[in-house]
Amino acid sequence: MANNPNYQLRVELLRDKQSQPDAGDLLAAFCFTEDAGFQSDSSTVSLCLPPIEGGQLIESWRTHHPVSFRRIGQVRISESKNYAFATIQVQEQGPADFQSLVFEAYAELLSAVSSTACPHIIKIWNYFDRINDQEEGLERYQQFSWARAEVFKKLNLNDDVLPTGTAIGTQGGNVLSLIALLSSDRLQRFENPRQVSAYNYPKVYGPRSPKFSRAGLVETEGHQLFIVSGTAAVIGHESVYPFDIESQTEETFNNLALLSRLAETYTTRKTGSELDGDSVLRVYLREASKLAYVESQIRSKFNRSSRNIAFLHGDICRKELAIEIDGLRIN
Repeated sequence: MANNPNYQLRVELLRDKQSQPDAGDLLAAFCFTEDAGFQSDSSTVSLCLPPIEGGQLIESWRTHHPVSFRRIGQVRISESKNYAFATIQVQEQGPADFQSLVFEAYAELLSAVSSTACPHIIKIWNYFDRINDQEEGLERYQQFSWARAEVFKKLNLNDDVLPTGTAIGTQGGNVLSLIALLSSDRLQRFENPRQVSAYNYPKVYGPRSPKFSRAGLVETEGHQLFIVSGTAAVIGHESVYPFDIESQTEETFNNLALLSRLAETYTTRKTGSELDGDSVLRVYLREASKLAYVESQIRSKFNRSSRNIAFLHGDICRKELAIEIDGLRIN
C-alpha cells in the first residue's frame, strides 16, 4: 500500500517520539499518550491511552487525495474524496450528568456528519474515563450505551444500519472522545454467529443495549477496507473465562478469525483469512503486566511482527474482561 501512488487510505504507526505525521495528505492522527490534551487542528486527536511500552504512538491515516479541514461547532472535520473523520472531544465538568453529556455530544457529532460528502458512518471509537465505575445507580458504560441508543432512536438509525464501534476506558483526563470514520460508500456490515448481536443483548447488561455492528467492509474505486469492532472473549452474550488473560486471548483470536473468514463471503476480492500482514491492530489491556504474554501470542498466532500493533493500557467495558482487540485491513 505504501508504494501505491493512488492509495485511498494508508494507516501506519509512528513509534519515534519525535516523529510527527506530515500535514499534506494527513486525514487523521490518533495520538496515544499518557498526558493527552485537546488539539487545535482538525486532524489530530490525543487520547489518554498510554502505550504499554512507554512513550507515545501516533496512528496516522493518509490518503492520496487532497484533504480539507473545518469545524462545525465543537466537531472537527477532516475530509477527502472518499473518506472523512468527524471528531468531538468534551471535557467532563465535575459530577455533571454523564448521560446528558454523551447524548449532547453524540447528537452534535451526527448532525455534523450529515453535512459532509461522506455520509456513511463506518466506525465510531468511543473513549472516556472510569468506564466501569458506578454513578447514580448505573455503570458509566451503561449510561453511555443508554445515551447513544437514545440519539440513534431520535435520528431513526435502526439496528440494520449501525456502524462498527469500540468503547474503551481511558486512563485519566476526564474527556469524552468520539471519533467517527466516514465514507462516501456504504458499510456492508455483518455479525459474528458465535455471539448475540450487541444490539440484542438482554437487559442484564443495562437498560439499553450497545449499538454497534461486529464488523464490516467498504469497497470504493478498487480499494477495500475491512474493519472490526472492539472484540473480546464473549460467546453468546456472556463473557467467558473471567479475568483469565490466557483463555480470553485465545477466545478473542477465535472471534477475530471468524470475522475475517466471514469477510471473504461478502466480497469477490481476496481478503486473507486473518488480520495479519498489512493490518493495523489496537490491543487494549486492562493490566499492563500482561503485555509480554499477549505480544508473544500475537506473534505466534498471526506469524507477524508488532510493527503495526498498538498495545494500549485501557479498561474494557466489562470488569471481568482483560483484553479487547480492534483492527482493520486495507487491500
